[in-house]
Amino acid sequence: MTSSAAARDRLATGGLLVLSLFLHRDALIGNAVMYKRDVHLVWVPQVEAFVRAVLSGAWPVWDPGPAFGQPLLADTSAQVLYPLTWLNLVMRPWTYYTLFALVHSVLSALGTFRLARHFGASSAGGFVA
Repeated sequence: MTSSAAARDRLATGGLLVLSLFLHRDALIGNAVMYKRDVHLVWVPQVEAFVRAVLSGAWPVWDPGPAFGQPLLADTSAQVLYPLTWLNLVMRPWTYYTLFALVHSVLSALGTFRLARHFGASSAGGFVA
């Protein structure tokens, strides 16, 4: 790869980062939160059960809250083994959820860009992809 191609790739990568930040701007500057549909009904209680379990010194494998309890570790939507989930121990749920959405938006944009470049697209083509 020539230096000019590398420069175009860096420019496209920076553009994708700026685009992701722009698309999430309302949540990032505090004018909005990313709370839709079942986030407050399903995800927040799972996060709270996870945080309570860890802070009490227990393994986060069981949520005693609903009815007779339910497994946390066996429920993939709780994401107990996902590294970013552990940030819930130091962040409020709405802040974490915004970061979660932003990180995945940036990673998916960069991954799509790299895949397009791998298949022979130009830097501009990878950016558009």
